[in-house]
Order: sequence, then structure tokens, then C-alpha cells
Amino acid sequence: MHDETNFAERLATGTRGPAYNKVEEEPRFLNTATTVTTSNLEAQGRNNERKPSPNKVRMFSQSRNFIVSGGTFTQVEHRDTAFERLQKAAAPGAFHNSGDRFDPPKCHPNTRLAVLETIMNWILQLGSEDCHALIMWLYGAAGAGKSAIAQTIAERCYAAKVLLASFFFSRSDPNRNHARSLIPTIAYQIACAIPEARTHLEGIIERDPLVFTRSLKAQMISLIIEPLQPLTASGYFSDPASSPRLIVIDGLDECQDPRVQSHVLEVISDALRQYHIPLIFLVASRPEQDISFTFGSEKLSQFLTRLALDNTFRRDDDIQLFLEESFNEIKATHPRRALIPPLWPSSGTIDILVRKASGQFIYAATVIKFTSSIRHRPTDRLEIILGLRPARHDLPFAELDALYMHIFSSLEEPESSLLIIGFLLLAKNDVPFMTRDMHTITNLEKFLGLNPGDVEIFLGDLASVVTWDSVITSSSESEAQVVRLLHASLGDFLLDSSRSKHLSINAKSMHTIFALQCMQQLKCLTSDRPLYLYTYRNLPYHLSNSLPTSELRKHLLTFSLEDLVEDIDVLYCNTGDTDMLITHIDFCLEWTPKFFGAIKTLVSGDPHSHLAYALHLSSYDRLMKAELYKRTKHMDQTEVASLLALVYILPSLRLPLLGGMSRNTNVEVNRTYQTPIVREGLDMLYAFLEDPIRSEMHPMDGQTYATASLSHQFNAFAPRYTGLEDKMRRNTPWRWRKVVKMNKFFKARRQLASKRTLYRYDPEENKSVLSPHPFPQFHSKREVEMDDSMVYSLALQFLPQALNRSTKMDELIEAARAEPSFSQLSRKFPRRTKKAKKAIAKYLARVMGDESTGEGTQDS
Repeated sequence: MHDETNFAERLATGTRGPAYNKVEEEPRFLNTATTVTTSNLEAQGRNNERKPSPNKVRMFSQSRNFIVSGGTFTQVEHRDTAFERLQKAAAPGAFHNSGDRFDPPKCHPNTRLAVLETIMNWILQLGSEDCHALIMWLYGAAGAGKSAIAQTIAERCYAAKVLLASFFFSRSDPNRNHARSLIPTIAYQIACAIPEARTHLEGIIERDPLVFTRSLKAQMISLIIEPLQPLTASGYFSDPASSPRLIVIDGLDECQDPRVQSHVLEVISDALRQYHIPLIFLVASRPEQDISFTFGSEKLSQFLTRLALDNTFRRDDDIQLFLEESFNEIKATHPRRALIPPLWPSSGTIDILVRKASGQFIYAATVIKFTSSIRHRPTDRLEIILGLRPARHDLPFAELDALYMHIFSSLEEPESSLLIIGFLLLAKNDVPFMTRDMHTITNLEKFLGLNPGDVEIFLGDLASVVTWDSVITSSSESEAQVVRLLHASLGDFLLDSSRSKHLSINAKSMHTIFALQCMQQLKCLTSDRPLYLYTYRNLPYHLSNSLPTSELRKHLLTFSLEDLVEDIDVLYCNTGDTDMLITHIDFCLEWTPKFFGAIKTLVSGDPHSHLAYALHLSSYDRLMKAELYKRTKHMDQTEVASLLALVYILPSLRLPLLGGMSRNTNVEVNRTYQTPIVREGLDMLYAFLEDPIRSEMHPMDGQTYATASLSHQFNAFAPRYTGLEDKMRRNTPWRWRKVVKMNKFFKARRQLASKRTLYRYDPEENKSVLSPHPFPQFHSKREVEMDDSMVYSLALQFLPQALNRSTKMDELIEAARAEPSFSQLSRKFPRRTKKAKKAIAKYLARVMGDESTGEGTQDS
């Protein structure tokens, strides 16, 4: 007995005694086939625990405490308790206060107040309309701050002792990116929060140790519903303000299998419907397709209330407050705060960051996290964020890029999805109504050549970055679905190949596709107003940013400007839409310069495009000659020269030639259309007029300017001020007032008549007919009545430039020598009058070579 006791003591202390060798030499007292020495006894137990053999039953396998007595080993095996089994099946990293989730995202102080208040009112049933709903779905775009809100709610409810359990999914954690540990984790927290439920749980696990391998529905019944039923019957959960009944599930979309995501929601709804458990669930996720579809089902809708993180809660104000306070904290605590200017960052910089965030807190949080690095200057880091300084090693948006890569990695057909997003990013958005109409699902499918329903299919898995809203379109005045990007920073990611890798969008390739689509749409005369207007207006824009591919050159050679003008006329006559009213002269002066500029851009990178440029230039010349002939066929050569000279010298004024030429022989030069003209359009017009081969009947040479100077400057544009009006006002004021009243009446009639368009819609004939009024009022053009002062000022402005270009003409020399008297109106414009006099003198001196004549004329 003594020897046995000493042996046990030595075995426990790890010392060797005299009996050591005897035990090694005579192992017969061990009732086992395995020879064991005291020196390797403990080690063998550990090895057997790590490496169990399938062919042998190790004596010390999975043993913790054992007693050696005499020559017989008594092995005491340890069995896990039911609670220990539950503990092993749970995922402690999914708790809201888990150490694995160090520094979890939380709402910044004084932000998200309205959202938090809405959720807390629902939890405590404080008068909300949806307070009796058992499930609240908190959803929003990627990076909208859902996890921060869920974390804040979990912490508040935990402090108030109304939180029963929480589970935070994470796609990067292998213990939290699936649902196998969801129910055990919730059950473990229930056992910790409600001791009465722990006894029931342990009994269930003892009866069925493999309960954790059952289906989610079976686990829900065994581990949650059955332990809580006695408490429910006793009224434990009757007070919402004091009883723990809230379960928070965050990031359900980060569960790897979309089918499991839906199954989790179905299990919860079945438990609520069949067993009436007194629990409420806050589920936060992105509005992924499977989750949205499941929440929209009938069996879930009766328990559900939704809370969308949209502009209703003024997200931009919260983001601005977060940025301002975070930057102030950086300036106060950063180790290099002495290098930070006191007014850093400027209000304009914060506005840029708020706009870039587009309501998503992840962008603002990424900016602050990158800027606040204690190893760098905050000012330099912010300049990297703004793109003012290149990034050397650290990537400022690495976290945001990882989120985007994860979202786009789920796409089955990324090329088609990126084509749609590419149009949303690269389409020209200078006309708001046109942008809204072109972003409708129907027009996107038409323009990109997709089948009906393709947009919703290709963008269905991108609900966290793309959404569609119901709006009233301007074309049909009916409701339509408009596609909208939720992240302003998404374009920066996709257009930067260093960030988006294989998902990057090549802008030039996209523009090439869009240019081809524009030409294809313009060839197919469609009556779809927004589609035709967009393709017409933005073909030059897409062309100028395209690649000179062989397919693009082929389409350019077959594209006809003359056919396009005819199609526009037909389209307007068929629809009666004034937005389709584009005169040929507008087409030549405003659209074709952009079109030719785009072709020049292609020519600079591709010499083979010269043929397309020459071909379209010939079409331009034919259009201009036809338009000038049509508008000047009832005018004599003097009137034509005058108008062309006015257009050439004073391009800021759109004369009747550019808005609708008068059918009468007398040109009304006192009525003009003021509208901005494309500078390139005037340059093309000048090049056309100055080339006698191209313009043929209307060359702009020195003789044309001399004719214009003679006809209008010394006749029409020099009204004589007789002073009769002042004399009438002084001598017969009653007659003067009557004349003034009549003048106002006739001026009002002229203004009213000017509002009639060149074409009007006749309901009886059901088509557009030509209006007899010669002066149409086009969209974005304003007609101006010119009084004598304006006409006189125009004449003084025109005369010096016209005379400088004029050649020798006897009639003009005679008129200049006649010492033209400048009327009393010249007193209003002394500088222009002086320049006009000098111009007359210089003209005479130049054509006659007589300086004395010029000086005499100037003196007189």
C-alpha cells in the first residue's frame, strides 16, 4: 500500500524513485497490453489526445484526471456537460460585445438620431404605427451605416436589459459567414440572459446531443421555442420595457449562400406564426435580390415593418457633422497637429467629401480613418483622398474597394451589368429632363439594344449600389422606373483600373459603343422623343471620346447629315413637338460644329478617318447653299450682302437670317434673336462664305462688305433724329400722350405676333402646317425689339469693321465724301461715333491714297 501511494505521488509530481526501474523492467502489474513508463506517461496521454489511433483504444485518450493505484490503472473519462456542448456550438465572435469584433462601427454622437429614435420606439412599443410588427427590416445601400446602427441599438438595449441576443454576420470570418451557428449562438445568449431557460436548454441537449446537426427549423424549435414556452405562459415577456425580447441580426446578406439567407427569414416567420413566440427581430442587411424577395412574400409581410436608410433622414447633414467633428478631433489630438493650418479643411473640401459620400457613411469613415494616421501628415493624406497628391504605398480606399469587389463578384454576366452602369456614369447629363427620361428602364433597354426586362435581370444582384425609383417622365407624363446609382464613389472605382482590376470600365470603349448606338438610333427614324433627342444631341460627345475602330469608321461613312435633317423635319411634322423643331440653320451652326470637332479628334488618332470628314463636309456645304438660297431667293444682292456681313462681323446677334428669313424684299433689321452661338459654328460658316468654290453665290469678299456698308450704314442704320417728339411734347402734350399710347399698343401687337412659331399644329388636318409669320420663336431664343438707339449703336459698332474689309466702290466713296452728318443720337455713343469717323477717313485714305481727303472728312 505504501509503495502504491509513493508511486502515485511520484507520478503526480513527475519525480522518479527507486521503483522506477522496477516498473520499467517488470510491467506485469499493469493490466494492459501497453507498456507505460513514468517518464513518458504524461506525454503519451497528450499525444494520444492529439493523435487518436483508429486501431487502438488509448488508455489516456481525452482524459484529464486519472489515478494510478497499485498495478491497475483506473481511468476516469470526462464528458462535456450540455452547456459546454452549447458553448462549443456557438460563435462568440458574433456577439455585439465580442472581443473578436474589436472597435466595431458605432453611430457617431449626435448623428442618426431620427433613425435610432424610430427603432427604439418600435422596440419599446411607444406609439409607433408599426409597434406591433415583430420584425423590422433595416436596409440600405452598401456602406450606409446599417452595422453601426445595429451595434448602437444592441448596446443601448443591452444596457436597458431588453436585448436577448445578437448575431453579427461577417463574410470574412469563417465562423460568422454561415448560418450553422446562428441558432446555437442565440440559444447560448438566451441561457445567459434568462437563467430559467438554461435548465430547459440543458435538458434538451442531454436528451439529444446531436441537436446542433439538425436543420435550422428543428434547432429553432428545440433550442429557442421550447425553452421559452414555460416563460411565455408565466407572463415573463409581458412588459416590453423590462423583459429581454429583442434579437438583433446584422449583415444577413454576408451569409455566403443566398438560399440560406432566405431560409433564415422563413424559419423566423414560421416560428412567429406557428408558435407565437414573444420575441422581436431587428434584421439589418443590404436589399439583395433574394432577401428583398423573401421579405416581400405574403407570410412575412404580416409581421414586417421596413426602415430604409434613404434621404428621409437627412444623411448628408449627419455625414457633414461627423466629418467636421472628426477633423476637429484630428487637429486637437494628432501628434503632428502643429503642422495643420487652423482653417483646415475648408468648407468647400467638406462639401466635396459629403457629395462624394452620397449618403453612405463608409466613405466618410474611410476618409477619416485614412487621414488620422499618426504616422503621416493629415493634410497630405487628405490631398491623396482628393486626388491632389498621388498615393505611394497606402491605398486610401482599400476597404471601400474590397466592398465593391465583393458586390460585383456575385454577377453572373458582369459585361452586361457594367455596360448599363457605364452608360449611367458616362452619359452626358447637361439637360435634366433628358437625363431623367433616358435613365428609365425602357429607354436604357432601347438605347443599348437589350431585350425587355434585361436591365432588371442584369442589375438584380447590385441592389446595394443601384436602385430604381418611380418618377413621372416629361415625355409621356406617366410613371416609369428610373435607374439611379447610390454611390457617387462607384464611378471612381470602376473607371480606375488599378482599383477595380478586371471589373474596370474602359471609358473610350464604352463611348465607342454609345456612339455606334447613337448613329444606329438616328438611322431608325423613331418617334420616341427623349431617345431621339438624346442621340441627336450627344452623338458628337460620344464620338469625341471614342476609339477609331473599323466598325466606327464604317458607320461614319454610311451616316448622312442630309438624311438626318430630313428625318428631323418629318419627325416634327408627325409629332408637332416644338422640341423637335430644329431649323436647318440651327443644325449647321450649332450641331454640325460639334460633330465635325468630334471627327477631327478621331482623325488626329486615325488617318483613315479623313475620308469621313471630307464626305460630311460636302454634305454641310450642300445644306448651307440650299438654306441660303431658300432664305434669300426673294432678296436682292444688296440685302443678302448686308445680312451676311452683319452675321460675320457681329456674331453675338442672331439676325433674321439665323432664325427665319423674311419673305418680303424689305429686311427688318430692327428685329433680332439674341442667343449664344457656338464659336466653332461661326468659324465653319466663315470658312464656307470666304471660299467662293464652296459658297458659289454668296462669297464674302471686299465687294460684299462695301455693298453692306453702303446699303445699311449710310441709309438704313443711320436714322435722323428730327426733334419732332420733343417739340410735340412741349407744345401739344395731349397729342404726345396719344402718340405714346398708340406706339405702346402697336409694340404689344408685334410682341404677341412674334410668339407664333414657324410651324403650328392644325387639329382639323391632324398635322403641322407652316405658319405665315416669318419670325418663329424657338426654344431658348428670345426676340428683342430694337429702338432707334439700339439700331444706331449697332450701326456704329458695325461700320468700322465693315469699312476695314471693304474694297474700292464708287458709290461707297461718294457716300463717304458726302460728309455724312451724325445725328443727335451720336451724343449717347461718343466713343463709337469717334471710331466710325476714323474708319470713314481711313477707308477713303486707303482706297484713294489721299490723306488730305481723309483728314478733311475727319475734321468736318
